[in-house]
Amino acid sequence: MDKKLKSLIDRCQVVSFDIFDTLIFRKCTHPTDVFDDVALQLEIESAIFKEDRIQIEQRIRKQKKKGEVCIEEIYDKLHRKYDIGKEHGIHTEETIEMGVCYANPEIKAVYDYCIMQGKKICITTDMYLTEACISEILAKNGYYCYDKLFISSIYGKRKGTGQLFDILIEKIGVPAYKILHIGDNFLSDFLMAKRKGLKSYLYKGKPKIENQIELLLNEFLKNSNKANRDFYEMFGYNILGPAIYGYVIWLNRQLKNKGIKKVFFLAREGQFIKRVFDTIVSDDFEKHYLFVSRRSLAVPAISTVSTMEDFLALRPMYNRVKVKNQIAKVGLNISDLKDWHCFSEDNLNKVFGELDAITKKNIQEALFVESKKKSYCELDLLLKYLNQEHVAGMLAVIDLGWNGSMQRALVQLLKDNNVDVDIYGFFMAQRDGFYKNASHIKNMGFLFNYDAVSAQENLLLNSGTNLLELLFSADHGSTIRYTILQDKIVPELEDYEYAHVYPVIRRCQDAALKFAKDFHSKYGFAVCGYEKELFKPMYRTLKRPDRKVIQYFGNMPYSDMNETKLVLAKKCSIFKLKDCIKAFNDSGWKVGFIKRNFKIRYSFEIYWLLRKLFNG
Repeated sequence: MDKKLKSLIDRCQVVSFDIFDTLIFRKCTHPTDVFDDVALQLEIESAIFKEDRIQIEQRIRKQKKKGEVCIEEIYDKLHRKYDIGKEHGIHTEETIEMGVCYANPEIKAVYDYCIMQGKKICITTDMYLTEACISEILAKNGYYCYDKLFISSIYGKRKGTGQLFDILIEKIGVPAYKILHIGDNFLSDFLMAKRKGLKSYLYKGKPKIENQIELLLNEFLKNSNKANRDFYEMFGYNILGPAIYGYVIWLNRQLKNKGIKKVFFLAREGQFIKRVFDTIVSDDFEKHYLFVSRRSLAVPAISTVSTMEDFLALRPMYNRVKVKNQIAKVGLNISDLKDWHCFSEDNLNKVFGELDAITKKNIQEALFVESKKKSYCELDLLLKYLNQEHVAGMLAVIDLGWNGSMQRALVQLLKDNNVDVDIYGFFMAQRDGFYKNASHIKNMGFLFNYDAVSAQENLLLNSGTNLLELLFSADHGSTIRYTILQDKIVPELEDYEYAHVYPVIRRCQDAALKFAKDFHSKYGFAVCGYEKELFKPMYRTLKRPDRKVIQYFGNMPYSDMNETKLVLAKKCSIFKLKDCIKAFNDSGWKVGFIKRNFKIRYSFEIYWLLRKLFNG
């Protein structure tokens, strides 16, 4: 606590607190943002209602000159214009106000100190809400032990004129100089209190809304953590939980804004997203889990393309991928390429980056020509599966991300086969490769869009992609193609590569789901518009992973582009330089590798520097 404030409290008999932006913070940038949610609940156009709500309050206040407005007067006029019940309107606004309020931990500590010192406490506020509503807001946020509540709407007098302080002095029966008032407004809380003879303290601690949400989250986690949770459960609740909850709340807001009712969660990362969505979001949506993969969509979609550029957008051929491993990705076997002389044993074992330009071009052409021939074989069953799952009309596809090739393949397939469809995509983020698909699909990123992100944030997420994909793992293998089973089209799945570690991933996911339930039960949709702030704990983990995170996740598996089974951050000897460089290159989480083996706090900055030095 500020020494000056402590000294002022110690010398006074009575301490008076302002409420809003002092005792209580709101989870919104401006107090009037509450009116948007009121309009939504009352099913009224928000922009028009918000403007009317503000103007009516201003007109009443102007008519009263120095007096205060009360909420009954406001809704007396609003209910006539919008044909809503007056009491229903008041109840709606007050309920939403209560939902966005939370205790300011800094001033709560001051408040508690005043109680321990036996000070008489008053609460003095300029506010139009009812006394019952104000009392409930205070009680819900831990403010119980006060002697008097002075609300401008009850007394018809305001702090801003000094008249509410006159009432406080009269009612409390203590000389003004023995009363301290604490508030955030320079005119009404500081100057007017001084003018009336009170001691006053100007509180300047209101954080930005982003920081308010972080404070709120930290306070919630501090009060919710249970001693009997193991590491994976703690990580799921404290780190993964806020990340997935923020994403789901954002999804709900975007879907409602666009009027989308039909939602498809794409396998495999979509399974976990759907679990949280099903739990938190109402049943207003028609929700499906769609067994698709890059391979199961891209191979049939090759039938729709006519240029090499479009072919490579559907099935990128990265320089790190071996030629022999790319063949299966386009639905071919080596025997399908026997007439093409460029597939020598030597070339098959090279990565594309090692090929000369002519050989690379010939191999890509061969893969395009032969895969297009075979793509029609899988097309029919895929279209039947999509029809069976009602993939038509206006709909959304939800995935972790990143480049949009699956969404593009789906759009091209359906439109090329005359299916009436309008698809919006929603990702955790859009990554660098998204530019290849941007003109072909409608898509938004939760954390960022590929053309609207700093280089640092882009690299930070990029560095942790394999960890995120592991945390969002489903309980089944990837979809290869489709087959008929008892008159139903079903996916044909690869063997599940994460079967041995999925139980601990599921523990993380279950704990994250528990966080989402707990946080939503307490705060509802109050973080709308600032959902990304809940991803900060995950960003901190990616940037500054602690020892335990690396210990528990470092040996977790992932597959690289050549389907080689590797681990996220392998422990190795830094004195065996050649082995150490190979282990670094093979690591799926390079920041974690640097921290684990070199014990460097600023491991992300080292990774950033290495990228600049070696990648330009």
